Amino acid sequence: MELRTRSENAVLLRASWGSNLLVVGILDFSVWVEIQSDSSIKSLTFKGNRHVADGRWHRVNISMADWKRKTSPWVIAVDGITDATSKQERTGSLSFLNKKGAMLAVGDSFIGCLGAVRLGGIYLPFADDHKAPQPSQFHLVGKPKIHLGCSSAPVCDSGPCLNGGRCEDLFNKFGCVCDTGWEGEQCETDTDECVSQPCVYGSCKDYLAAFECRCDPGYAGTLCDEDIDECVLHPCEHGGTCQDGLNMYTCVCPKDYSGPNCQWDYPPLQCNTDVQCANDGVCRDGLWGANCTCMPGFTGTRYNDLS
Repeated sequence: MELRTRSENAVLLRASWGSNLLVVGILDFSVWVEIQSDSSIKSLTFKGNRHVADGRWHRVNISMADWKRKTSPWVIAVDGITDATSKQERTGSLSFLNKKGAMLAVGDSFIGCLGAVRLGGIYLPFADDHKAPQPSQFHLVGKPKIHLGCSSAPVCDSGPCLNGGRCEDLFNKFGCVCDTGWEGEQCETDTDECVSQPCVYGSCKDYLAAFECRCDPGYAGTLCDEDIDECVLHPCEHGGTCQDGLNMYTCVCPKDYSGPNCQWDYPPLQCNTDVQCANDGVCRDGLWGANCTCMPGFTGTRYNDLS
């Protein structure tokens, strides 16, 4: 048979005549079979493993591994692949289906679609055909209402997808294709773009469909992955060589200069010995040499070099 459903548990086919019984159903999403014949003491039941209740079309075949042997195991095949094999027991055949009065019900506890259904190569009719060519035939009992075509419930009509999400009909189930920045079964959750920790050296600030990296000192770039070259902003004077570091720089000075930027003479100049400030400025010795503090009304770095 061919089927399409999302029913976790269902009866697909049930045939009986006296104590003879054949049931094909779905149990916990997989194919389940029960066979009972008047020649066997107990019924044979076995179950497949592959899920067939996923909303897609599947082709299910149930047959004896070797119909010539009385103790042949039965096999469930799904989409041409063996899914399960029963124990090797004597179950008899399904010849009772040829008996007058044998009843067969299809889909009496089932929500979904059925395609072609065959038993022993004989199609089950969805409408009576009194001119069918095969000698063995199944005939409809009563006037069942047959719905042609395969369609699911209108799961998207209620607009279940939020925040601009697009609804997809997945056969009695909807799926949402979310707009950028949203996630969740119904696109109800703002995606946290910071979960993946995109900022290499810095902290992440989440926004709707975006994020911002706030970089640690010494780093720059969209993802804070670029080491800032402090030498670009702090050039060394008097021919000193700049060496870039993390959020810092170091100037390697020529022998006659010193200071963070090689801006001072070396050895440092000293007040009264090397430097005298002009216009009554006050000279003070500092770490990097003499420094003039100007009187009010004067500015500049001019001094008299006493050397």
